[in-house]
Amino acid sequence: MSMDVKETKKLDQNKLYIIIASVAIVLILIAVLAFSKSKNGNTQNGAQNGGTPQTTQLSIVNEQGNFESTIEANLEPVRNIKLGTSLKKIQKMEKKQKDTDNGSITNAEDGSGYSYLTYNFIAGATIPQFFGGTVNATDQAANLMYVLKDKKLIEVRINFGASTPDNYDAIVATNTAKYGEPNLVRSYSNGTKTTFWRTKKVMLAAYSQYDANGSYSISIYYSKVD
Repeated sequence: MSMDVKETKKLDQNKLYIIIASVAIVLILIAVLAFSKSKNGNTQNGAQNGGTPQTTQLSIVNEQGNFESTIEANLEPVRNIKLGTSLKKIQKMEKKQKDTDNGSITNAEDGSGYSYLTYNFIAGATIPQFFGGTVNATDQAANLMYVLKDKKLIEVRINFGASTPDNYDAIVATNTAKYGEPNLVRSYSNGTKTTFWRTKKVMLAAYSQYDANGSYSISIYYSKVD
């Protein structure tokens, strides 16, 4: 009879352990679900505030103008280096500048004849404004790139690094005052914009975007129109 009592106590203890373990598992699941919901809510709120990129597909919310149209304007080149300039002349002229490093060149491996001459800005140096915009030289993503085809310049790209919408607005205002209204302005669902000034020979394009970390950046492309 005492053996039955011991077995009963043992069974009761096993049941108690099972109940405790089950409750613990349920509590863990509740905590995980609550954390996941909170994290998703914070991500969505951040995106709505412009702090992080939207998780939904980017869409155009406003568009004014026509990309295919052209304006009558003399779009001034970067550093007074005209499109069509040879690689050696660009390197010679850029070597005189005090706001960039020695630069590096990468050639396309597909035999297309494209090459990319890139200069990083020197933090602490006096860097001029480009098209009315201020470069963030402390950001390693900021650089000046010359795109060449068969060693002839066809495009110049200025990456301003981490920036602000005010800097973008200053760029638009400066070039609108100088060249007139842009051909096309697009506004996107995450608050970024693209603006184009296009002549029959040259196009100036300003882009803003948010990266994966929610940092706002600006790029300008000055390129040959084919």
